[in-house]
Amino acid sequence: NTRPLNSLNLNFLGDASIIYLHFERLFPVDLEWLLSGKLGLGINEEFQLCLFGSCGAKKTYVTLPHHITAIYGKNRHFVETGLGGTYLFGDTEQNYFVYPIIGYRFMSRGPDKIIFRIFVQMPFSGLETEDIVFVPVGVSIGMAL
Repeated sequence: NTRPLNSLNLNFLGDASIIYLHFERLFPVDLEWLLSGKLGLGINEEFQLCLFGSCGAKKTYVTLPHHITAIYGKNRHFVETGLGGTYLFGDTEQNYFVYPIIGYRFMSRGPDKIIFRIFVQMPFSGLETEDIVFVPVGVSIGMAL
């Protein structure tokens, strides 16, 4: 298999983060199945809804998203499912979120080695957390290394 096993990706939304950068390692199982491990570093901000007047300064949180997923597909098109978690550093109501992941990914096999993902996730707990908005959809673009 000539598919690169390492990648660096930039994510927008999802994983309890506004934006984050993550490293991913693929582990081939057979020609159609892969396992993936990811670890990233990102940011999130306190959610504030101000109807009248100023709300004050927003708190910023450093996020540490991580995943283990199974990937199935052929050629360049794949579906992905697994489990993820994100730790938030800072003073928040809930510092750790765990969530299932379902997604689609495109992995180029050409010289450009582009990786694109769109995914959905919903935390098992934490939806009632008032200071963080967990966006259940995310998009990722990356490059195989």
